[in-house]
Amino acid sequence: TAWLKANYPVIFMAAMLASVTGNLRKTAEYVDESRRMGIEVLTPDVNESHVSFTPVGQAIRFGLAAIKNVGTQAIESLLKERADRPFDSLLDLCRRVDLRVVNKRVLESLIQAGACDSLADHRAQLVAALDE
Repeated sequence: TAWLKANYPVIFMAAMLASVTGNLRKTAEYVDESRRMGIEVLTPDVNESHVSFTPVGQAIRFGLAAIKNVGTQAIESLLKERADRPFDSLLDLCRRVDLRVVNKRVLESLIQAGACDSLADHRAQLVAALDE
């Protein structure tokens, strides 16, 4: 493992982060270790993230499964709809996904984690728009 960490640090740390999905303490430790190694950990994004942590060049994209209250069915619905084209707004996202699995609680968690930052300027605006 030391050889992998030394020679393929981004892929190694992405795999380590993926292995502890669900364990917030370990995830935080590995994110800190990644940053100490000079590897940028990118925020989650509904238009970029996959289920697990993913290497993106010399950075790691945060996985959607690591966000609390976001289940696998919700992620599958997001990824299926995103395959055609990226989401351009929260309204577009809500119109295209299955709202039985991507419910208000999931959307709030995505917004609070920063996964919808590419859809609007402020998270407070997105949360306020959820009821509509």
